[in-house]
Amino acid sequence: MIGMALVIAAAAGLFRLKHEVQQLEAELISLDRTLIEQREAIRVLNAEWSYLNRPERLLTLSDRYLNLVPLVSGQFGRIYELSEPARESQRAERNVGVHR
Repeated sequence: MIGMALVIAAAAGLFRLKHEVQQLEAELISLDRTLIEQREAIRVLNAEWSYLNRPERLLTLSDRYLNLVPLVSGQFGRIYELSEPARESQRAERNVGVHR
């Protein structure tokens, strides 16, 4: 009797274990598919990024929208021409009424 109960318990345990393994295998397959899809999406995004960041395209866009002009020497200053950093009390006075 005890031997028969042990055989039945072992069979039930093996059946349960087989079912769990099959579920884990199905989950693994699903995760593998998701991983492959995500890698493909990354490849597509990298290709799109490379296409959008072509230097000639960026130059055309900067000419059209930024209206940049070359720097001239008169636009540079000297370090001693910079103003002193504001003290804490001056910063506090300026920030009165500023809501964050």
